[in-house]
Amino acid sequence: MSCLVYCAISGALIAGNIAVGAQGEDTIKKSRFIESLTPELKKYYEKVVVERRTLYYTGLGWGLVVAATVSFMQRGKDTRHLHIGCMATAITMGVAYFYYMLMPKHHSMKPHLNTDAQKHAWEMIHNKFKKSYMVGMVLGALAGGFLGAGAGCK
Repeated sequence: MSCLVYCAISGALIAGNIAVGAQGEDTIKKSRFIESLTPELKKYYEKVVVERRTLYYTGLGWGLVVAATVSFMQRGKDTRHLHIGCMATAITMGVAYFYYMLMPKHHSMKPHLNTDAQKHAWEMIHNKFKKSYMVGMVLGALAGGFLGAGAGCK
């Protein structure tokens, strides 16, 4: 494959990553959880979402930058595109994951929930978020792999 094809696939995967995140947020806005919150908690919940989204995309962005930089530095060496792509995937996932996990989170919903209905609805939403996070992470990792393979072209 040509370098341009690798980079185009990477761009499509990044767009897919963003779409998965947006779909997850849209699903949550229509859930029982949101309906169970007071107007004040709804505003607070928006702060939680914005903070977590920012952390996720910032980590993914740094992962892609680091992966592309390392891949670019591999240019001219006798390394296969598959190896560079796999390395870039691992770098993207590692940086994104550790950035998200290690950065402080100032807002959390759990301490603000009072009723059992709210707590149960939050548990359901939290599980949906985890699934969306994993799908997004896989798409982001694949994007890093293709970006790395494209950046590593001669």
